[in-house]
Amino acid sequence: MYKIDGVRLIAMFEFLKGALALFLLFGVWEMRILGFHFNHAPAILNIIIDKINHEKPALIVSFVLVYTLVRAVEGYGLWSKKSWGKWMAVVATALYIPFEFYELFSSFNPLKLVLIIGNLLVVAYLLHKKHLSNS
Repeated sequence: MYKIDGVRLIAMFEFLKGALALFLLFGVWEMRILGFHFNHAPAILNIIIDKINHEKPALIVSFVLVYTLVRAVEGYGLWSKKSWGKWMAVVATALYIPFEFYELFSSFNPLKLVLIIGNLLVVAYLLHKKHLSNS
């Protein structure tokens, strides 16, 4: 039986993000095929559908598939307690932080603040766990 600790919780979250991206891709792709357009949907959903319709759908699909693969590999590395998995998670999470600060300061939103704090906590936790495992 696996003990669910912080690293494995982060791993499950990474698996979930990858699966969600894949499900959204399939859902948006299906809506694209059906010519579906939301009148009251969040703007980002209509932007994604329009980009898939009018721009390079293969590029967008490839990006989502690579994102999903990265999340799956990261989740596996964390779940298996691999050293490279922790480093991969630290780097992947830390890469978002500057963009999240930019977004936060360009238009404040409490959810954006929570995301930044969450990502900072994940990075700090994984670095702390990495330091403890090396001691």
